[in-house]
Amino acid sequence: MVLLLGASEVKSMVGPREALSIATEFFRTFDESDYRIPERTVIHDEEEGYVWLFMPSSSKRLGALALKVVNSYRRNPEVGLPRAQGLTLLHDLDNGRPLCLLDSNALTQVRTAAMTCVAAERLSSGRAEVLAIIGSGNQARINAEFLNEVLKPSAVRVYSRTKERREAFAAELGKALGVDAVACESPSEAVRGADAVLAATNSPTPVLDGNDLADDVLVMSLGALPTRRELDLRTFERASFICADRRASVIRETGDVIEAIKRGIISEDGIAELSEIVKGLRRPVTSGIRVYKSVGFAAIDLYFSAKLYELAKQKGIGKSIDL
Repeated sequence: MVLLLGASEVKSMVGPREALSIATEFFRTFDESDYRIPERTVIHDEEEGYVWLFMPSSSKRLGALALKVVNSYRRNPEVGLPRAQGLTLLHDLDNGRPLCLLDSNALTQVRTAAMTCVAAERLSSGRAEVLAIIGSGNQARINAEFLNEVLKPSAVRVYSRTKERREAFAAELGKALGVDAVACESPSEAVRGADAVLAATNSPTPVLDGNDLADDVLVMSLGALPTRRELDLRTFERASFICADRRASVIRETGDVIEAIKRGIISEDGIAELSEIVKGLRRPVTSGIRVYKSVGFAAIDLYFSAKLYELAKQKGIGKSIDL
């Protein structure tokens, strides 16, 4: 029997604090030698507007293997379909038995937001009075909800390209978070003077001007492909500290970091890794312009899948199906 966990069930099991605890535990115990993390396979067609990602990982310590398949279709919302979809299959590594089938989109949202919170806890100097958000999709939404628990902003500024979407998103966040949330007419208006900036877009070009950033700000940029560049070179030029969820993945898979390294603005060795900071192996910086770059990687998908599977069994959540 295989346990089936849909999007609502995944999100019902872990709120911000529970997800933060799981992510912190992951980074504290993460050992590259225990995991097998092949490079993710990407099928990408910019003209057709879709991308597929295939992300396998296994761990002897967990005794499990997971394969996450997730896609993004740019035109789906126009016909009433979700932009991102996919499934994650969790197996018992000892015998190959399939254990659990999870909604990949919900899994990605929860683990990404949890990682963002781990970074925010360690790279912020305390409460962020003003949080600026570039983007208005599902990742922007769940990251804002989770960050509200960590940074506790009193004001949120929102910018996305479509006026109606950013206004609706600002109204939604204001009500959900109980903060003063406003829609801005430009990225500059949103970013200037902000204590923390969250960029959660699929943009092939930079979504903000590094010159607009305050001298003391945490910039969190989520997800990318080699063909996408969410942050501009000026942001990296001004940065006092750069941290990746996993260095090897970020320097290979994020177009903005690839370009900054190519131009000699930053170096691979100069990028800290979140696990190093959580373990106390590298001292975090909590002032100046700090950049956290997250692309996600298969090991944390495996870890969250295994934890969610155990939680679901304990709580009697999900549906068992016979394949």
